[in-house]
Amino acid sequence: MRNRGFTLIELVIGIGLTGLLIALAFSIFSFTSRVSNEVQVEDDYLLQGRFAIEYIREEIIGASEIVSMDDYLPDNFLYTDTLGFFIVKEDAYFNHIFYKLDGEILTRISFETHDKCPKNMPGLRGNNPILENVYDIKDSYYDKDNMLLCLVIRTRDKADGKEYSFMETLYLRDDLNKRGLN
Repeated sequence: MRNRGFTLIELVIGIGLTGLLIALAFSIFSFTSRVSNEVQVEDDYLLQGRFAIEYIREEIIGASEIVSMDDYLPDNFLYTDTLGFFIVKEDAYFNHIFYKLDGEILTRISFETHDKCPKNMPGLRGNNPILENVYDIKDSYYDKDNMLLCLVIRTRDKADGKEYSFMETLYLRDDLNKRGLN
């Protein structure tokens, strides 16, 4: 009479195939997890870059005046690596806002004065980091003759060196800056 159980060879082949299927499933899971993490990091960089551009854009839209750094610099202005313009908001005081690269951090800096164009820059009221891992803002510019403002911000992922560029071109409204600097 024949035994209806498995032979040793059948059992070894079954265990081997099961192990192979488990290894394949783990490999697929590991690959999917790694790709998901990479996509999440890239998505975070893109989201943070878009946020920074939109934040600056909203301040520009709400400005009373945009002033080129070439036209107006307080005597004691010590900053380099800026976006090339001041945003002036007029309330009870004149709030002057500019953005500069501080190491690898794009920083928003603001100060208030009673004068539209102070000769000396007073103490800073606000100093807020906007975006990290920035390596270049030099292509940003303000063309006052054509009322065109171009923001270009480049970031780099420190882990893999991948670079991201964010660009926004704004055509400013005609009534902005018609008052000029007095």
